[in-house]
Amino acid sequence: MQRFLQAFRVGFWLGWKTESNWTNPLFYILWSLLVPMSNGLIMTMMLRVLQRTGNVNGADLLPYVFIGTVVYSIVALLLDSMAWAVLEDRERMGMLKYIAITPSSMYGYLWGRGFAKVSVNFLAVPLTLTFGALVLDIPIRLSTIDWPLLLAVVVLGLLIVTFAAQILAGVTLMIARHAGFVGQAVSGALYLFTGALFPITVLPIWMQTIARAVPLTYWLEGMRRALWVDARNPVYKTGLEQLSTSNLLWILVGAAMAMALISIPLQRRAEHRAKEKGLLDMNTAY
Repeated sequence: MQRFLQAFRVGFWLGWKTESNWTNPLFYILWSLLVPMSNGLIMTMMLRVLQRTGNVNGADLLPYVFIGTVVYSIVALLLDSMAWAVLEDRERMGMLKYIAITPSSMYGYLWGRGFAKVSVNFLAVPLTLTFGALVLDIPIRLSTIDWPLLLAVVVLGLLIVTFAAQILAGVTLMIARHAGFVGQAVSGALYLFTGALFPITVLPIWMQTIARAVPLTYWLEGMRRALWVDARNPVYKTGLEQLSTSNLLWILVGAAMAMALISIPLQRRAEHRAKEKGLLDMNTAY
């Protein structure tokens, strides 16, 4: 654990320097805040236009869309950041091989690199949600937020996403072509299947089956239940309103454990194969 924490601290520091070295820290933070805020506002405006033109029937899904879009920005960034860190350190900086031969933990190092990239988002997401509550009248109120549930769901969700990102980093370490698109491709596909933008009940039946098998579907549902007091109203037809909150938490716990059991041996296997095949200094000209 000590090696993991030391490697995490080094990876975080290096990741922060790499991401923010083109400007001063204050401007970098302001620039980083624009990404989740822009996504949330774009989707909100699109939904409002559809509502005014009469193309949407039934319940007002604005809170559903807004919360899902803003929270999913963490998923997209974290999934992409670790896979991209492998390419950047291996081919741009040429230092991955030196990290691999040191006694430090590459697992902890990549976690640090990934969290450095999304660290500003941990501030941007609550700020964007606050902006939505104050300006767009999204029904998120401090008095109605389920804080214990929010804390549990945030921790479990971040573990699931981080373990998933670690799997993508291991895959990136072992493939030679188009590795730079691994994180973006997976986060783009999950954007469809996790119900981030619309309830999964609008999908065809076979796609709903896939959506219910993705742990992030339950994470976004848990975030909505914690932040939005009316999230389980059957009128929204989310497809998960019958699932109790306790069962939802057990699903997230099981998913986090399963992702850990997959990602840890896969990362070790990827490191071993990369050393054996000489992939740590490979240049794919990504």
